[in-house]
Amino acid sequence: MTNWVPALWAALIGAAGSLAYFTGLYFGFLQNEAILSRLWPPARQSGLAVRLFRVLWFAIIGGSVAFVFQLPETSLAPIQAFIVGTTWPTIVSQVLTGRQLDSPEVIRNQIEGLLEG
Repeated sequence: MTNWVPALWAALIGAAGSLAYFTGLYFGFLQNEAILSRLWPPARQSGLAVRLFRVLWFAIIGGSVAFVFQLPETSLAPIQAFIVGTTWPTIVSQVLTGRQLDSPEVIRNQIEGLLEG
């Protein structure tokens, strides 16, 4: 039986990880202008509401991916949820572009290996 409470906490932690990633981009701690310009385009290209919606959507997807990774677990894995929230674009693109044959267990083990290393 799925324990929904840890999965919901993981979603919140994953969303926080996504927002932390955006904050790093926004304040220049992380250098990736291409991603920043997609999430937070110049004011002349889109209004504040559109930019805030993009960041909120980014965080919602990060939380959703962390939620999915937490579902098979019986106890909360907060560090995993945070890392998944920050790296969800990479995880999703790898899954969609050629790693479809890997089971979720294999992918989760690889993420855990990254956390341990």
